[in-house]
Amino acid sequence: TYEGHVVVITGAGGVIGKNIANEFKNNGAEIIGIDLNKKELKFMAQKCGENALGIDCDIEPVVNPCWGVDLNFPSRACR
Repeated sequence: TYEGHVVVITGAGGVIGKNIANEFKNNGAEIIGIDLNKKELKFMAQKCGENALGIDCDIEPVVNPCWGVDLNFPSRACR
């Protein structure tokens, strides 16, 4: 299970992202969903319950220049 873990899902307002969020929620994770679509993020957060948060933002300016973001090793980003 993922109890005690926080999962960050980009594209959480889309069909695949919402399904991924729901699957992690069903396995005990707390969810942070990121997407540009506020309406779908709200739906995702409601579906996943009180341990879910939707954040509407554009991560492309951060991810695109770095060819991806490695959250485990942030000092290696953009090298």
